[in-house]
Amino acid sequence: MEEPNYNEDLVQQCRCAICQQIIKIPVRFTCFNTPNNIHLCAEYNKVCMRCAQLFLKIDLPKTKQEDYVRCPFCNLENTKIYTKKITNGFFVKDYSFMNFMSILSKSGQIPCCDCDCGEKFDDQLKLESHIQNECREANYKCECGMILARKNKDEHQVECVLNFNVCTICGEKFGLLKKDDAKNHYKGCIRNTKMMVRGMENSLKLVEEQEEIFKEAIEKLNLQTTKIMNNIAISKDKIQACEEQMKKL
Repeated sequence: MEEPNYNEDLVQQCRCAICQQIIKIPVRFTCFNTPNNIHLCAEYNKVCMRCAQLFLKIDLPKTKQEDYVRCPFCNLENTKIYTKKITNGFFVKDYSFMNFMSILSKSGQIPCCDCDCGEKFDDQLKLESHIQNECREANYKCECGMILARKNKDEHQVECVLNFNVCTICGEKFGLLKKDDAKNHYKGCIRNTKMMVRGMENSLKLVEEQEEIFKEAIEKLNLQTTKIMNNIAISKDKIQACEEQMKKL
């Protein structure tokens, strides 16, 4: 089958500056400008949104990212940015260019964009909607921070740290879908805790009984102490009286 005769100049304008393929969801970097705003090469080079994410290593955990990256087009030292501060806000979608590409696609000037799942679109806005909401192969970012293919979303939900029941007794976690495991654990934890409570109640009862015994012993000791002190006082009085009689002799 004869290949379409595309306008090569237009096709080149629609190629990603990183992967050199037809752009999928055109974006432009906004994070590599110098303080005086003179360096703008990153803004004039359109790239695929996915290429921008991969270059900035947004998908990687912060601990596995490089310390910094520079402008992918000129690599100037003064365009260096630290990856620890990077978010999706370091590039913006170019909707004007997206519309331009859609018009060229519909007019047959550039090939249709293929999504990773094999779907084809002659409209970049439709492609964007498909990737963000429907494509099973497209990346999905869970609220827990993990990035994975949308097709693995249901599997991830079972283990997601945000979808756990937490035992209020011991703190053990259970996936929301693992109800049987959670119920069995709760039953065991409640049974063990009740036994522990009964043990503590028995211990408290023994302490209270000992306290009563100690109270009785303390009362007896107080009586004995009072009796001894009275005897001491009487003896001192007798000694004093005897000394006075001795002085009269």
